[in-house]
Amino acid sequence: MVLRRKKREELENKIRAKLADTLNHDTNGVTQLLRDHAVQAAEVQKIAQRKATLERDLAAVETELAQAEKKLEEITKWLAVHKRPTDASGQEIPFDVDEASDPQDVWRKQLIKAIALDSALEDIMYTLDRALAAGKLPLDEYLKMCRTLCSEQFMTRALIRKIRETVQSAAHR
Repeated sequence: MVLRRKKREELENKIRAKLADTLNHDTNGVTQLLRDHAVQAAEVQKIAQRKATLERDLAAVETELAQAEKKLEEITKWLAVHKRPTDASGQEIPFDVDEASDPQDVWRKQLIKAIALDSALEDIMYTLDRALAAGKLPLDEYLKMCRTLCSEQFMTRALIRKIRETVQSAAHR
């Protein structure tokens, strides 16, 4: 009986050890599966975020594409209406940039000249500022010149404003 009990205890110990080993192995396997599942869930979430970003980007690109197609259609229509003139042989007459950029009326001609004068006055005053800073121009001379130039620039800008108002009011009639 003692032998049987001993054998039985040995057998129980082996079974317990085997069960503990199996349980430990299975527990480690389940733990690893849970970790893998968590990593996969995080990857799925990243993929879902990327998908949402790509869908937003796709919608934005589609909107831009639609706008570009609309603009292309408008330009195509404009080009169809504004065909280049042809001569008697059917050849296109070369486009004259100078003729196209010349102002069509007196107001616009005067506006271009006034804007050019305003820019020139601004450039002169900038040069005077640099000359004063470099010590090449005395302060009293600088002030006299600036006063004269500023007065002229003020009148030029008032003229520009008045011309623009006149041109806009004429365009709304």
